[in-house]
Amino acid sequence: MKNNIKILSFLLLVNVGVFAQKDQIKEAQSFYDKGKIEESLTILKKLNILSSMLLT
Repeated sequence: MKNNIKILSFLLLVNVGVFAQKDQIKEAQSFYDKGKIEESLTILKKLNILSSMLLT
């Protein structure tokens, strides 16, 4: 039972992280569409760092 709760908690945490990243990806796309490529790259680099932290 405790193992199931741990797994469910982990999946919930990952799910929240995915939604947060989705908003940041939309923001990066918006900057890119406006020609602000540097700002877009900055956001995407932060996402890459966050993703690698979640997976380790």
